[in-house]
Amino acid sequence: EGRASSYSLNLMGIYCGALGDLERELACYRESAAADPSNEIPLFNSALALRKLGRLEEALATIDKAIAIERNGPCLALRGQILEALGRAPEAQDIWQDAYRTFNRPKGLDGWELHWFIRTARSLGKDEEAQMAESLQAQREIPSTPTVTGERPALRTPAGASR
Repeated sequence: EGRASSYSLNLMGIYCGALGDLERELACYRESAAADPSNEIPLFNSALALRKLGRLEEALATIDKAIAIERNGPCLALRGQILEALGRAPEAQDIWQDAYRTFNRPKGLDGWELHWFIRTARSLGKDEEAQMAESLQAQREIPSTPTVTGERPALRTPAGASR
């Protein structure tokens, strides 16, 4: 009691990033990850922010921690982007192939996952699949970047918590 939840800290990190306070954004994600070590979302967000800051080795280590918690398509897709930025294109292609296989088919994806599916399909040159997913996205009226800050995941509301 009296302590912020992982959910709230992650949300604060998103807002700090939207306001341009990048160090506070990263601090909130670190606190969020510490508050719930079983949740990969703050680690994903932290890796995304580190990648945008050009701190690529740190971003890679962070996304690897997220993948150790939950191996999912978006985490693998981000790992591929980081590897590509590090000049490790063959490894990035292998990871994107793994990510592509990990995703459910587009109709079963939520808006955030669909965004990452499209990016993965494009990275693999699967333009027809990406276009089909973009069409599905338009039908659902889901923005390609689900929050004000861009590629952030939809937050899970913890059981018993209110938004």
